[in-house]
Parts: sequence; structure tokens; C-alpha cells
Amino acid sequence: MLLDTETPFGSAYKTDHEFKEALLVASRLRVGRGEVANWASHLRFLTPVINADSAGNKNGDDVTGAKSGHESGPIELETASLTPSEDSSKEYCICNERPYKAFDKASRQLQLTESSDLPDCVHYVAVSYCWSSTPFPRSEDGEVGSEEYSIDTKHGVRSNKASSSILDRAIFFASERGSKFIWIDQECIEQDNPIDQRDGIQAMDLIYQRAWDSVGLLNIYVEKQEHLDALNLMFEGEGIESNELENLAEILELICSDAWFTRAWILQESTSAGSEMTLLIRCAPQLQRTDYFAGGSDHYFEVALFQLHILLSSWLPTTVEAMAEDIGGELHNRILRVMDRWFGMTPPASFSEYNPDMRLACNATEAIYLLSKRQNTIVADRLAILANLCNYEVRIDSNELDRLGYNFSICAFVLSILNGDISLLNGYAEMMQGKRGKVDSLESDNVCAPTRRLGYTWCPSASTSLDGIVYLDREKDHLRTRVVSLAESGLLVQGWLWAVDHEIDVTIVTEQLCIRRSQSIVKQSITGHVDRTLTIEILVSLLCYLHKCAYHGLVNLIWTHVRRAMPLADVERDPQVALYSKASFQDVYDVDTEALIWPNPIPRRPGSAEHADPFQSLDFSFPVRTFALWLTRTVLSKRRLSVGRIAHSNVSLSNYMALFEDQSLDTRRSPWDRALGLSQTEMRLLLLAVVV
Repeated sequence: MLLDTETPFGSAYKTDHEFKEALLVASRLRVGRGEVANWASHLRFLTPVINADSAGNKNGDDVTGAKSGHESGPIELETASLTPSEDSSKEYCICNERPYKAFDKASRQLQLTESSDLPDCVHYVAVSYCWSSTPFPRSEDGEVGSEEYSIDTKHGVRSNKASSSILDRAIFFASERGSKFIWIDQECIEQDNPIDQRDGIQAMDLIYQRAWDSVGLLNIYVEKQEHLDALNLMFEGEGIESNELENLAEILELICSDAWFTRAWILQESTSAGSEMTLLIRCAPQLQRTDYFAGGSDHYFEVALFQLHILLSSWLPTTVEAMAEDIGGELHNRILRVMDRWFGMTPPASFSEYNPDMRLACNATEAIYLLSKRQNTIVADRLAILANLCNYEVRIDSNELDRLGYNFSICAFVLSILNGDISLLNGYAEMMQGKRGKVDSLESDNVCAPTRRLGYTWCPSASTSLDGIVYLDREKDHLRTRVVSLAESGLLVQGWLWAVDHEIDVTIVTEQLCIRRSQSIVKQSITGHVDRTLTIEILVSLLCYLHKCAYHGLVNLIWTHVRRAMPLADVERDPQVALYSKASFQDVYDVDTEALIWPNPIPRRPGSAEHADPFQSLDFSFPVRTFALWLTRTVLSKRRLSVGRIAHSNVSLSNYMALFEDQSLDTRRSPWDRALGLSQTEMRLLLLAVVV
């Protein structure tokens, strides 16, 4: 399989029939993910060897308590018979009932568990590393070297397959965490078993998503005290001098130069692990540890990948901007290049508390853009990586497609379409600090180029290629339709048909606003900035008017979308918040006076002034702001709303439950969308429905 992202589709497929036939054949090679998901719940792990004498020891702690801190002291056998009823504060796992012990950094004897031993266990360290990592010999200062490990397996005793230096560092990290299990692909996937390899490739993202801890093993070596000190200043959020900023630029350049950031497989590992990914970096043992990096080994220090990403997108640009006059153009540009490089090769950070069932995912356009910066040996494997990055349920048989002579681009297109991901038809730049790129679609730069579509009307044009696209804004395009099948006649999808046969005159809302405000402010708001206060005023007036007119479906639609979703923790903890989360618009506002009668019990942001209104999503949710801006400008400029009801439903004002940009067609389709959820209320949030 060739990586043909620079080749236009029209160069590889000359006719519509040829392209359509290629799509149809590829779509028939779809495979589900059920079996590989089960594989990811039955992993093999490396763990310290257990001899017969020690297996009877029943004293010890369970691994679930080791998440928050580093363990030290003698390593003893750990096992317990913990059940949920005995201690509800600790999460039950089968590993608590088995006689496993935590890692001993000095021991070279390990065992490999079987896939049936620890079903659904997540209390392991997933190791992310470059297979080509160079082994590091034992140094005179006592660093653990390259002695082989002895691994007990069901087939007998063997030596390690991963390099000893990789295992040294993985075991160090696991021992610091008090962990009993390590998952590392070279040891835990049977490399001579094609089925095990296939399932491992398709489920790799789930392994890192579910891991209690993940560690990225970098090969760089920090040997200057000033580099560690500068990095510490950034993590501590301290002030920094010009010379220290130069040292920071040097250490960040060193980190970015590591091969770990160039591997395609590692991209999906770090993305799937999310905030649980920690970088383990080698350093000279004589370096003095500052506050943030105190503790641990003399030979390594840890950096949380999520925290590093946040600091490079917040603290660093703010600091550089404030010091612009003092640091000079050369250093300023150097820092900007570091940030450009970092954001060009890493996905956006997404922090959340550990949850093995949730993780960051993206669309195909973003994934292909990020993969363009990464390397891997087998091109066909990029399809699995793409599917893992996007968390696709439907997969395609990349090995069979490779055998049939398919190349990457059409396979990636088919894969995305089968998963209802239409982002490859709409690629444009994400407006996010540190990212650069063309604001364009996938079309040729030649605006006069023919726009002949290949295969189907919704397919890319003949001049389209995947090269150079910049990924779609994640907040603007989570849309995934539910695809049933690809047939000769077209793409069969699930969705809703809407009858768009009614307009609502909302002139009175605008006129009343002009009375309360000056007419010039209203006119400026049509094309210019609409501040938060004015936005809320328009929304409340509109909702009150629609409620009085009995458009209850539309009131529920708009209210559900623009109000703040109550944090689950607050809902569970505070009965008042629980009630407020279910309140209707007329419960919170007086429809006759437009006055707020039930203030929001949740502060706007921690540590900031409380806002009484329920529209706090306007402060931090881009989709909500976009929707509110579109709606307010439509009210002010057009003074009419085009609305729809489910096709064949009764013509009743309360049955109008969808908003559309115009009324140019009588019938429209809005697709089923997993990202927005299954409720009809959420489905009706789609403003620009796909035309049938």
C-alpha cells in the first residue's frame, strides 16, 4: 500500500464508474470492533515473578490505592480479598484477589500473565516508546544497565524481547507508582501470532485509554542544570529572566527533538492516554532537583504531557508577549518556532479525571493532518491508527485492501464515510494558538480547475487530494451520521425528515429591543460584536415571545441548547442544583415580565464572581456561542425564523421543533448523530440540515 496523500483522486481513478466500484469493494471489507474490544479487556501483563513459597502470603495492599503517590520501602507480596462490600471507597478489581506483588527495581525475574488471568483489569502501566530505542549500558554511577530479564511464560522461560533499557525504565516507573503490572507491546502481544497482532493493532487505543497510568519513554538526555531549572520555573509558574528563557527554549527544543514525537503509533497512544500520559526523561545524576522535579530517581525526572501542553499554550506565549521588548527578536522567534513545532505534532489537550470508558477522539481531517507529521513502517497500519484516533466503531480489512492493490487515500476516505465522518469533505484550519495552515477545502489551489465529482455527488472532486489539509475545528464538527450501507445507488444513512413549511415573524422582539436600547446599537450588532448582556437579553425576549405564541417545542430546543449543563458532581451533591438542572425556561424566567425568578446556583467560574443567569455556557462553549450568535443575528437582521416539524406530523405550533437557515426547500434531512446523543431534542440542534 502506498501513502498517496499527494495524489489527486482523479489521477488514480479516471472514471466515475472506476472510483465508485473501488469504494463499493472497499466498503464490503468492513469489520466490527466487538471482538477486539473483548481482546483489550483480556490483556497479558508483565509482573514480578511469584514463587510457590510467597504465593501463600495474604498480607498487603491493593493497587488501587497507589494512584496518587509514589511508594517506597521494602517490596513485599501484595494480595487481598477485597470486595465492594468490604470497602466501598476502593474500586474492586480481580487483581486484588490474586497473589501479585509490586515491582522490585533490582530484580531481573518477571512473569507474563495469560489473557484469561485478569479480565477487565485496568490497574496497569501502559508503556509508550520507540521500538528502535537504543539500549543504554550500565554506567559507573550505578544506573541499571542492559542485563537481560528472565520472563516466565506458559511456554517456558525466555529472555526479554523489548530492550532491557526500555524495561529498566518501565519497571522504575511502575515501582514508583506501586503498580504490579506493565503492558508493553513487544512482550504482551504474541509477535508470531497474526491474529493476536491484528487484534492488538485494532485495539491499541483501548489499551492506553483504560490504563491506570501510561508512560512515554523519551531517549533524550538532560545534562545541564540550567535546563532543568528553567523547566522547573515554567512548571512552577514563576517569573523568568531573559537568560532563563533562553535555557527554557533549549530544553524545549531538546524535548521536541525526541523520536517519540515522530512516531504514528505513539500519536494514538498519547492521544488515547490523555491526561494519564507521563513523560519519563533521562538526566545526569549529579543534577540538583528543584521543587517540581524533587523525588524519584537520580537518573530520571517526570513531566506530565498534559501539563506541558497547557503551559506551552498558556504560560509560555503570555510570558513571551510580556517580555517581547527585553528578549530581542531572535529569542522571540526561537520560542515561536518551538511552539509551532509542538502544536504541529501534538493533538489538543483534553483534561478529565481518569475514566477508562472515555477519552479524546478526533475526526478524520484532524487525524490525517496529525499523521502527516508522523512516521510508521507499514502504510496499511495507518488505517488502524486513523480509526483508533477517531474512535471508529467500523473498521476495514487493511491487509486485504493492501493485497487488492488499494492505496491509503481511498481507504481513508471509505473508512471515514462508513463511520459517518464527513470531515474529509470540509477540511479547514482550526483557529487555535500555535497552529498554522491554509483556510481551505481539499480542492486544488487552481480555482479554475474542473470540479467533476467522482463516483457520487457527495464524493470529492477529481482534483482533490489529502495532502496539506489542516484539520477541522474539533468544536465545530463533531457531526457523525449513522451509515447503514454504501450501495450502487448511494449512501444509506439514518436520520430525520423535516417539513420546513413555516416562518415565524419575530419583528416584535427586535422592535422592543430598539425601544430599550438605541437603534444604532441594534444595527451595529447585526454585523459587529454582540456582547454577552445583549445576547442574553435577545435570547430571553425571543423565548418569552415563542412561549406566549405556543411554540413550546422551539422554546425547549433553544433553552436546552443555550443554558448551562449542570456539572454532574454538583447535581449529585447539591439537591438545589439537581432541581435546577431539570428546570424549564418558564421555571427560571417570568414569561410576562422577562425577569429572572430562579438564579443559577452554580458560580460562573471557580474563584470568580457569581452570575445569576443560566447562560454560563456562553462563557466557555464555542458551539453554544456560535449558535447564540447565529440566532441573535437572524432575529435582528431577518426578523423571521424558518422552522420545521417532523415530516408527516400534525401541523401544530407545538410540533415545530427545528430551526433552519432559510426556507428554500420544503423537506430537509438532519442525520442521526452519535456526538450529539440520541435524544430528539439534541438532534434538533442541527441548524444547517443536509438537504435530501
